[in-house]
Amino acid sequence: MSPYRGPLSTLIAAGAVLILLVCLFGCGSEDLSTPPEAGVGTIEIQMPSETAGATWHLYGPGDSFDHGDTDLVLEDMPSGQYTIIWTAVKNWTGPLPARQTLAKGGTLILSGAYQDKAPGSNFVRLESADFIMGSDDGSRRYAFERDTTITRIVDGSEVTIDTTVVDTLTYPAELTREPDEDRHRVQISYPHFLGKTEITNQEFVELGNWALANDHATATESSLLDALDGSTEELINFDFDDTPIDIQEGTLRLKKPEFASRPLIEVTWYGAASYCDWLSLQEGVDRAYDHSTWDLVSPNYRLPTEAEWENACRAGTQTAFSSGEIQTGSCAEPALDAAGWFCGNAGGSSHDVGTKAANAWEFFDMHGNVWEWCHDNYAAYEIPAIPDDPDSPDPFNPRPLLFYEDEDLVPMEDPFGPDMGANRVIRSGRWLLASSLCRSAGRMMGVPESRGFHIGFRVAYQEEVAP
Repeated sequence: MSPYRGPLSTLIAAGAVLILLVCLFGCGSEDLSTPPEAGVGTIEIQMPSETAGATWHLYGPGDSFDHGDTDLVLEDMPSGQYTIIWTAVKNWTGPLPARQTLAKGGTLILSGAYQDKAPGSNFVRLESADFIMGSDDGSRRYAFERDTTITRIVDGSEVTIDTTVVDTLTYPAELTREPDEDRHRVQISYPHFLGKTEITNQEFVELGNWALANDHATATESSLLDALDGSTEELINFDFDDTPIDIQEGTLRLKKPEFASRPLIEVTWYGAASYCDWLSLQEGVDRAYDHSTWDLVSPNYRLPTEAEWENACRAGTQTAFSSGEIQTGSCAEPALDAAGWFCGNAGGSSHDVGTKAANAWEFFDMHGNVWEWCHDNYAAYEIPAIPDDPDSPDPFNPRPLLFYEDEDLVPMEDPFGPDMGANRVIRSGRWLLASSLCRSAGRMMGVPESRGFHIGFRVAYQEEVAP
């Protein structure tokens, strides 16, 4: 179900008409005071190759008009001024309207290029997903067959019989798991993007100064504050010694330049969500959050859902870490040493993002370094019941399946968390903690106003509203 509670702004034909009217009265920089010599020429229209669904509209001298969605050569066209307008294509930035002159006997080539609105190289595109969230609690059972021999006494003689027996075992509980990690199936039906790394101090300073300059935020000596939709929520606090950012004469700066590439800290959930909205505003697209309610109202840049985050963290694995299984849950964890910063290797501080090995899907620091805010309100998972056993002796009071495969589970579809809640989800673990708190399934929570030297975030991007 879609979490969005407002209309998604789209470009419509009226916008193209408005652009046309503007352009007919002043697009371009040509000197139009001298009309071209009367005659005819050829116009060659070259369609952009980047995207499907684009169309063009051509306006010329008098009432001449043409349109199409393919390459086209127009011959014997009257000389004069021509304006071409490329229609809007969802998730693409189209070329600007162009006005050019066709000379007598000449050839005019009209072409344009669309630019993908998808985020840049620091993001990974993720397609739809069907995966298992959470961790085993020790109750899940499985059955398997094995060949054996049994000995029987038949008519006073010992007889050996080859047979097959069915044994049952229980999947062990994941070491150091917590009760809020109920194992369940999740399906994500929409493509989306997630940042390869956590947002750094330098990235926040640069975009934060842009937000200040454009009145999307305000600042005091101790805090950066929200200024959208009447909100004044604190976004980041400068007062703590460990905060590597402060403000001087209205401008954010790094007071610890050596921390430029370390993950941002001391940011509230509101600060993380606002950063995502600044990215959208900077690109001229609708922002994701209504800052009066903090509901999602559009896609584009936003915080990742908890399901999106764990899917990216696992990168197709079912072990406690994407890099392997948990062995100790302590500061000595062989599988985690190469993949994340935790108490066993961090040396008492955070580290530059992307300096440990990426997982199989190119995400860095999913286990440790700093905690990461997610979009969701925190609550126990609302898990569908285990399917009924079709062989139950009482069809009116069926028992759940005793043995089942993951594909038998009813999936949670496109979860965005509960609508209400006092806390937001935090994932990943941090540099000061044992490996037990850096597992793929590990969950924490915090009130959205909270901030600390251990909480940061990474950015998600969604092209379309979830079905």
